[in-house]
Amino acid sequence: MMQYYYKIPVAALFFILVGACGEKTENSAGDVSVSSAPDTSIGSRMVTDELAGSAYRERAKAYFLLSGRDTSDFICYVAESRDDHRINMDIRFKNNKTYRRHLNELHKIIPEAAKDFNMDSLSSVYIGRLVNSGDMAIHLTNEYIRKYGKDKYPENNEEFVLFLLDTKLAADFSGLFKPYAVEVQSFCCEKLFFTTRDELFRSAETETDSSLAPEIILDCMTWINFK
Repeated sequence: MMQYYYKIPVAALFFILVGACGEKTENSAGDVSVSSAPDTSIGSRMVTDELAGSAYRERAKAYFLLSGRDTSDFICYVAESRDDHRINMDIRFKNNKTYRRHLNELHKIIPEAAKDFNMDSLSSVYIGRLVNSGDMAIHLTNEYIRKYGKDKYPENNEEFVLFLLDTKLAADFSGLFKPYAVEVQSFCCEKLFFTTRDELFRSAETETDSSLAPEIILDCMTWINFK
């Protein structure tokens, strides 16, 4: 029987705490290195704090966009597992940026991170709570309602991760890592539930017309697994 979702990778557990301590990590881990581009630069910093999962990781690094004197608060964490050297990432969304803007920043950051880590060994990407993706959460919820009806609550995680495999979210992240010959294989979702439209607009910057947002929004902690 095909396995549609996986347990959270042990090395990825590092990111659960890193997100809560993200600001501390960025400011306390040593010197920042900068790689320049025509309109922006990519800053990076080694993550050296003793955080959850440190015994399982070989190394970790944080990447972020620099534009003039402005530093993006969207940080991409990349870690290499000590035992199998697989790569895990944390790119959870910020509430002051649209999904489109996050994706644009990732298209600039990932090639720089690929200079330091073997992206063809990418195992998983943690994106945090789905509701923080804003426009993507709206899109996914509308697609789910069209397919199953507005009164259909996901009976289990397996049903929902199967749904996610055939969505724009999967296509976007497969496209993001296509240059490294990896693609989305499955999703892992924890604490799946419906939140409110008001919570969505408190949690994310959106471009979607508010009238197109359903009253209930799918939400969960989300990992994307790659092959």
